[in-house]
Amino acid sequence: MYGPKYGLLPSGWKTMAAIGRYGPVSAKQVCAYTTVEPDKVSRAVDRLEELGFVRRTQDTSDRRRVVLTLSPAGRNAYGDIEHATRIVEMKLLDCLSSEERRTLDRILAKLENRMAQCLNRAKSARTPSLLSWRHGAH
Repeated sequence: MYGPKYGLLPSGWKTMAAIGRYGPVSAKQVCAYTTVEPDKVSRAVDRLEELGFVRRTQDTSDRRRVVLTLSPAGRNAYGDIEHATRIVEMKLLDCLSSEERRTLDRILAKLENRMAQCLNRAKSARTPSLLSWRHGAH
């Protein structure tokens, strides 16, 4: 949905989505909001800036920190991709009954909680291999 039209890899979209949802943010915060590794976030930010989707500015209160925000073109691309994603999600969920949707919501919430626990353990133990199965998912 986003690759051919916008020239984004999955790590670029995840980075853009984190900046769009939570921005202005630092690259370190993007890592915290996603499962993207720091080196890939750096490359993604470089690419997003090259495409004109992201702006880097120096934090006025902490000059060591770089703040990431979406440019107007980035906000447009982000909006287009989010809209397309919602349409696909609605089409997928349309085949489920209300009860099945509630069940799916509970299951996804349970899995998100477990992932948060795993990520916290991995960060504290500094074992990135625990995250390897999750690289392509969000």
